[in-house]
Amino acid sequence: MKLLYALTHLAYGGAETQVVELARRFKDRGAEVEILSLMDADGLTDRLAERGIPWTSLGIERGAWWSPRLVTGVVETYRRFRPDLVHSHTLPANFACRAARAVQPVPVLISSAHNLTEGGAARMAFYRMTDRLADVTTNCSLSAVERYVRIGAVPAHRIRYVPNGIDVARFAPDAQARTRVRAELGIAEDVFVWLAVGRMTEQKDWPNALDAASRALRAGDRLLIVGTGELDDEVRQGVAGRGLEKRVALLGVRTDVAELMCAADAFLMSSAWEGLPVVLLEAAAAGLPIVATRVGGNDQVVMDGETGLLVAARDSAALAAAMDRLRKMGAAERSAFGARGRQHVERTYGLDAVIAQWDALYAEFLGGAAASSVRSSPASNDSVGT
Repeated sequence: MKLLYALTHLAYGGAETQVVELARRFKDRGAEVEILSLMDADGLTDRLAERGIPWTSLGIERGAWWSPRLVTGVVETYRRFRPDLVHSHTLPANFACRAARAVQPVPVLISSAHNLTEGGAARMAFYRMTDRLADVTTNCSLSAVERYVRIGAVPAHRIRYVPNGIDVARFAPDAQARTRVRAELGIAEDVFVWLAVGRMTEQKDWPNALDAASRALRAGDRLLIVGTGELDDEVRQGVAGRGLEKRVALLGVRTDVAELMCAADAFLMSSAWEGLPVVLLEAAAAGLPIVATRVGGNDQVVMDGETGLLVAARDSAALAAAMDRLRKMGAAERSAFGARGRQHVERTYGLDAVIAQWDALYAEFLGGAAASSVRSSPASNDSVGT
């Protein structure tokens, strides 16, 4: 089977790591796999190189979504690679692959959305108007699936829920990693450390996190922030403007997020909207109690009052109060939160089970034969990146 994965860009993010892991796993199972990125890559290509998975970029600039190259480049890829199945992810890539299919047919096209919303009414109308150009649409969030149907973006019988998945073992708590990473960062063992991970974008609502941190961080507490993006300067200025330079550390891109999670005491997510965040699954797998906003699929991961605390989006006072409440808990209670969170992720979001769902979906739309040959080899045990 020849599989083409298309995505907006190869960068460190939840949707992107899911695509890379799908490509790696199906390559391991015997498929011929390629990845097409609309924008130039700025991460994750090393993980593709490990499996010898070729990737190309159309070189589209951020925001230039009306460039003819968006469609002609995909058409060229279809004609060159002749895929049996195209699996596109996030709205720009979904748009490009649907439009290209109208010019150059491909046997199967699956479009995956990764958020409760991918923009305003006009963007959601795109899904409705082009629905028949895809064989099926998927989303990783149950609430997003319900919303897409409710607003008429996709008919109920043409959308499926397939969750994100992670290699839970990759994010197991590790006392030695905790000690080592804290020593590298110059953080004493008795310091309470919050960790937040995400791209510097409007979606992640970093002003919310910083406002909450300015209220909730006690003397000596630290907040470590991992990520980069178009709002780097604004976030940096936000830290300085709130006088948080000694309590908040901006770590940029890190490839050791699993180890950073071992070094942390709790996880913070301040997003304004979400799908099913991979990093939230990773934090739960790492045994971290979580404070997060109640958006998208966050409540599928965080069981409020049992594995963490959920608050309304864009409410920094509520976010700070939840941080303070979690901070005041005893270590044993926080540990119990973390243990229950890890058990929940193990049961529900293990990567092997999620890969099996994609395998079955591919088989369904390919008529069974092509995907069944891929299913004959065991999946790799490698983990999802962050």
